[in-house]
Amino acid sequence: MTSAALHAKDVGNKFFKEGKLAESLKFYKEAEKLDPNSPVYPSNLSSALYELGDYAGCMEAILRSWALEPSPETSLRLSTRLAKSLSQGVQNGSIQPSVIEQNDPAIKELERFSTTDNADVIQAWKIWKNIKRGLGHHSDLVREAKIRFSKLPIFKPMIEPEQLYFVFGIEPIVSLATGFGPDNDEAINIRALSKDQLSRLSFMLAGIGDGRHGFATIIGLEKQYEKLNASHKSAFKAHITINDIHFGIVARNFMFYLLLEELMTDDLEPMVRAEIQATLFYMYAGWVVPTYVHTRFIRLCQDASARLSEDPPRLPTWLHVAQRTVQPILQVIDFWRTDTLKNTADVLQHLTYGSASDHIQAMFDSGIMGAREALQSRRDETARSLKTIPDHALRTLGNTMRWTETTLPDLRRKLKEDREEVIDVLMMTQFDKNIELGLFPEAEWFRRTATFIPPPELIERHAGFDYYSKSFGARGKKPEIDDAKYKKLKVTVAKTWKPNITIFSSPEDRCVDMSLDAFGSVQVIAQFNMTHNLGNSKKGQNIACPAFSYLSTFFDAAAAAAKKLKDHMCIEFLGGEINTELSKISLGVDRRPAEFPRKYTRMWLSNIPDYGHGTLSTATFALPLLQDDVDGAGATANCQFNSPTWTSDEEYCYNYIMLLPKDLERYLGIRTLNSKAVQDALTLASTPRPRPLASLASREQLHSWLSRLLLSLIWSGKAQARPNTIKLPNNLVVFVKLMYELRDIGYPSHWLSDFLHAVFNGTLQVDHSVYRDKTPRPVSDIYKRVSPYRVRLDPWYAELAMLLTSTGHCLPFAVQIPDGLAASPDEIGAFKANPARNMHALESMMAFPRNDNVFAMLFYRPDEAGLRDSSALRSFIPSLPSVIEGKTTPPPGTFHILTTLDALDLGRAVPEVRWKMSRTLTAKMRRERWMFVLWRMDFHSFATDPCPASAWMHVDTPV
Repeated sequence: MTSAALHAKDVGNKFFKEGKLAESLKFYKEAEKLDPNSPVYPSNLSSALYELGDYAGCMEAILRSWALEPSPETSLRLSTRLAKSLSQGVQNGSIQPSVIEQNDPAIKELERFSTTDNADVIQAWKIWKNIKRGLGHHSDLVREAKIRFSKLPIFKPMIEPEQLYFVFGIEPIVSLATGFGPDNDEAINIRALSKDQLSRLSFMLAGIGDGRHGFATIIGLEKQYEKLNASHKSAFKAHITINDIHFGIVARNFMFYLLLEELMTDDLEPMVRAEIQATLFYMYAGWVVPTYVHTRFIRLCQDASARLSEDPPRLPTWLHVAQRTVQPILQVIDFWRTDTLKNTADVLQHLTYGSASDHIQAMFDSGIMGAREALQSRRDETARSLKTIPDHALRTLGNTMRWTETTLPDLRRKLKEDREEVIDVLMMTQFDKNIELGLFPEAEWFRRTATFIPPPELIERHAGFDYYSKSFGARGKKPEIDDAKYKKLKVTVAKTWKPNITIFSSPEDRCVDMSLDAFGSVQVIAQFNMTHNLGNSKKGQNIACPAFSYLSTFFDAAAAAAKKLKDHMCIEFLGGEINTELSKISLGVDRRPAEFPRKYTRMWLSNIPDYGHGTLSTATFALPLLQDDVDGAGATANCQFNSPTWTSDEEYCYNYIMLLPKDLERYLGIRTLNSKAVQDALTLASTPRPRPLASLASREQLHSWLSRLLLSLIWSGKAQARPNTIKLPNNLVVFVKLMYELRDIGYPSHWLSDFLHAVFNGTLQVDHSVYRDKTPRPVSDIYKRVSPYRVRLDPWYAELAMLLTSTGHCLPFAVQIPDGLAASPDEIGAFKANPARNMHALESMMAFPRNDNVFAMLFYRPDEAGLRDSSALRSFIPSLPSVIEGKTTPPPGTFHILTTLDALDLGRAVPEVRWKMSRTLTAKMRRERWMFVLWRMDFHSFATDPCPASAWMHVDTPV
């Protein structure tokens, strides 16, 4: 050894011990260069490369060292490190099978050391041998594993399968081309994009609801497109994916776009255009629709059904329905065109109009403490403001009050005469946008007739509707309220109009009693029109039909934009749960056309995170699919389900992912563009992957966070009743998928393996208690520490083994499954049973919403686990935190918990549950007469009677 090489090695060792791996690498390379004949230097280098996760480089350094005949002690270390590098490198794709074949002789020589008594080297080579067996079919095994991964449910099940059908939206409009929300106007800097970036603009709109964000994004894209020169316009290509978990919503939006296509037709006759506009308007916003609208829509349904039934579907070039989505939306469309049972009277009976001001007034009238005082305070404040009202505001007020007076003296006289009425109107204006938008007269008409006013071209088809202009339409006249006439008109509507069939999605759907603000959608569209200067966007627009005027302006703008962009744009309709669909895309098993985007410029997730485990699901499924090379890329969501529950944005973030917002970038490479999750929107962006290891959390920090997160998934605390509920539906599939993503973020594969091995070996230590209190957790929980202790996780080994074995070939890290658990996908079986509900289940179903994903399975051996009766079960479930913290009873191997269930329906006549598990373990359970119960993880109560293993049925293999 030369002195210079020794010095370089010593410096490298110093950096290595300090954890400065990149710096140590430089000196180890220098040492090997200075003395290429010593096996020590490439051995040192291989150690640093391994710790950095460069397994291919590590393997090469090991083989160089081995060729120089190292000492037996060094050889043993090299053998262990080589086996680990081969395992991790093949799993994460950095070492190809062909490289293994090329170096097979040297690898076999080092494999000889696996016969020693050293447990570490034996274990390392055991893992590698298991991986090596599949090298001949590596690519096929990886793809099969990804397909299995994509099919695993990511949520715990609910009482019975249920999807909410939200027809009418409530959100302010978002145009992703020009911002992330109404208060986040961050337009994409279109002129800063290269032609390549312009050619792959892509937008995901999830939880699309009534589709307002899709139309707005098209309008925004056209405005952006017009900023480009001819050369860059030719490169422009935008893709919009429209997604909803409910195929009825996807079908409804698809029909809107077919109507938009009709509006794009050149030289439409005015009457035909008015009919198309009216059809879009009434089907979009109405509860009931004129007969001619219904007739046109049914005719369009018939045409759509015929076109979708062709292979491939015969659609405009700019519209695409995902292959897997075609049949489900065909079923919905065919229901719409053939249903004869839904009737107008039923709709009118169950849906009643309630404006924002109605709801506010009801709150004040309810006697809620402080409500009347607050109202009086606002009245006094409004009255004081009228004393100094400026001239321009007085003129605006005159228009709002529909006064005929025009001179300032007359207006001030009128203000004095109608002072109390003015105060009432201004008070309600603070809560009800109908007043300032000129919609108040039509809203009063709607309150009495449940109908919108049609455009002037079609008003003659509506007997009695001229009464609107007589009662509300003429400025300067007090509304002529004749209840008898309105009742007669409503009876006529019930007899001659048709229900908006798209309110329903299947023959089973029924109207439920609801008080809705039918003008909510009109208001947000009106405000969008004004913000974006669409058409004649002044207040009220056409006083004869203000609601129609606002919506037709919006849809006309969308049609004009789509017509201009149709050769540069594709609208894709994709049904399914968004996180699951994104997972399929990230795994490369989505079956969408090859030219469709796999990364998105921007995503709108609506308030799906409220229902889907918040930031954890967003970080695991959405953010990896964001373009990280386009400025302004990001994913945004709002919080509408339970915003009053949260005390801060930090608490919102922490409860879902066990990190504070300030830590997201260090742990996950996530940039926060807007942190106001609760009151505004949460907008997150990704950073280029992989991140430098030095910029990420340390191994100890990563393992500490993963421990906290894992414990939060298996025991989240106790839920509160509405309205303080937070939904924590993720199961352990999401934890495995997160581990999958962590390697791409930049963490070495063996860090992830080491964590899972600590779980399975029972050596995982934590320094915090299992959370026992009610959710949401206070942020202070993250700072609470206890003396480190080993957690007990054996009850979840069966599930983790099933998940890791199912997905093992595609995981970017190597894991050794303990003996006795599922060791290969063929060893995993699918099972079902029909457990009987008990009183606790009935109480849960009565007391709590049916769409909470909260159920898990508890398998147990009654005698050995000490769970012989219902009383023991009821007391055992709340005691699980003590088990996790190390309690030795029940003994290991006497009970298992499963959070990943394939299906559950406790609402059917014969309840059914389906799950996957090791065949061998299940056979053992049958021999030993095990039982299972379903239990609620939110309120810690079991929901079924014990179901014996003798009643479990094996179903078709899941592989």
